Amino acid sequence: MAVSIRECPRLRSASAVWHLTPEVMNNLLSTFQRACIMTNTSGINKNDVAAANEVSAWDWTGGAHFVNYAGRVITVKWGDCVKRIGIDGSPEAIKEVIKSAFGLRTTRPFWLVDDYEILRSIDRDMPLGSYTLHLDEGKIYLNNAADESPSGAEEITFYAEDDFRDFLQRCGFIALTDLSCCKHVLSISDLHHGEVYRGYKAPAK
Repeated sequence: MAVSIRECPRLRSASAVWHLTPEVMNNLLSTFQRACIMTNTSGINKNDVAAANEVSAWDWTGGAHFVNYAGRVITVKWGDCVKRIGIDGSPEAIKEVIKSAFGLRTTRPFWLVDDYEILRSIDRDMPLGSYTLHLDEGKIYLNNAADESPSGAEEITFYAEDDFRDFLQRCGFIALTDLSCCKHVLSISDLHHGEVYRGYKAPAK
């Protein structure tokens, strides 16, 4: 799709008034050409459009890989939401970007699983491709009765460390005891999804 100054009165007028150099005029023509492509895509062959923008036709249609971006990018899906995430930073920075991209407000752990059902560590060296985001729901069962099964237990979900601390304080507990191993849990990061716990109070003096 070629555009000349003669075919565009505005550009011809601009050249006459401001005495623009050929280099500047070429830039204006290139910008005008791209604008015409974006606003008149119907009936235009996508290969012609891609050639005008100096990218491949697959890139122009919004594929998962963009050759004009030099960084490392993965595609992450969570439910119906799909985001492209740059992984050029540290593992902590990548995790923060993922949390921000999907609006995660929880401190519960999450992980990425690739198309081969392999759980991958989150860092800049992870293989490029598509991943599914899995989030620890943080659901546990609290049972202070003699029966240690989850059938009669109270279902509780903690989304942040503050939620866990507030719960312990309200109930007068100093920790939760994991009934499967009798281990005292003092932090949300030590809770295991679906396990049964019992409140633990400080021994009477």
